[in-house]
Amino acid sequence: MKTPVAICRCGSYEPEEVERCVRRVMSLIGAEELLPESGTVLVKPNMLCPVQPDKAVTTHPEVVYAVSKYLSERCEALQIGDSPGRGAYPLVCEMTGMAGAARRCGVPIVSFEDEVPTKFPNGRICKEFPLAKPVVSSSALVNVAKMKTHGLMTFTGAVKNLYGCVSGARKAHLHLRYQEPQDFGLMIADLLELVNPTISMLDAIVGMDGDGPSHGRPRKIGLLMASPDPVALDVVAMHVAMADPMTAPYLRACREHGVGETRLEKIEILGERLQDVQVKDFLMPVGTETSPLTFRWAGPLRKGLSPVPVVRQELCRRCGQCAASCPPKAISVGSRGVTIQRKECIKCYCCQELCPYGAIALNKGPLARLAETVVDFLRR
Repeated sequence: MKTPVAICRCGSYEPEEVERCVRRVMSLIGAEELLPESGTVLVKPNMLCPVQPDKAVTTHPEVVYAVSKYLSERCEALQIGDSPGRGAYPLVCEMTGMAGAARRCGVPIVSFEDEVPTKFPNGRICKEFPLAKPVVSSSALVNVAKMKTHGLMTFTGAVKNLYGCVSGARKAHLHLRYQEPQDFGLMIADLLELVNPTISMLDAIVGMDGDGPSHGRPRKIGLLMASPDPVALDVVAMHVAMADPMTAPYLRACREHGVGETRLEKIEILGERLQDVQVKDFLMPVGTETSPLTFRWAGPLRKGLSPVPVVRQELCRRCGQCAASCPPKAISVGSRGVTIQRKECIKCYCCQELCPYGAIALNKGPLARLAETVVDFLRR
């Protein structure tokens, strides 16, 4: 039996249109049969940082409202929550529009501050996760993600959105522990199996391409997608972007270890036809061209092939967010600006992701440019 992924065209964030599309994709995947008869359902959007919805960094509040309204008609209890990368939680809730969406729907927003150490003996690389308490206590999790590019993981959609289930600053500890992209991707696959979302939805009405996940280009895609399998959902989304899903380390890890469905021929696409909704000029992040090489050679060579975070001093306001978010503490802020210690940098790109001003860019190094030339030659 094939894994269902539903696609619905949605041209705007007008409430009526979004609600229609949410109900359409939920119907196509048989959502009512998947939801629990009792207990609390947790809605987990992407609430990365305190930004307005039109920046396309976070899940749009109209999508969260429509999903919450749908669920409130069918579930005993409902709550909304996430663990932002930066910013005070009340501010993030207000700026992203999630607080307003929750008030309209009469659903509480819960904090992910309290953690529950959760053992996962079946983990291939990670045997315990510091999960947020609402994630552990809920009867089901409905994952409402944003379709974006990502510096470290190439792509962030339904699967990577689950990293927000890890409580607060503990995310930095996992970045330090799993520095290689393939290891980090496998850790995300382990997290997926542990959390096991009941339904995943992707807000691709306006996504983000280029230098995602926070400073790329808002990109009109005009789709809402949903599936019981977040892996299959992300695979279809990458095909919508006309990108190879195996360039995303976490999807490659899922294929190698049999987590979810990664093969397009085993996915049943419902609603729209894939070939009718593909985006031909979707920009992938810097380093995608050489990413297949980083799966084979880790360590020093991988670091030479991977993009380099560079401070654009003319945009920098010396707020210190980059230093605060750097897991190995390789960044310092002084009177002459921001300095990144190259030998200490693990290339997790948290600094680029969480800089409020877009002052950190990812540039190709000399080895990466050489490797890209070789890859282009071999593809001819």
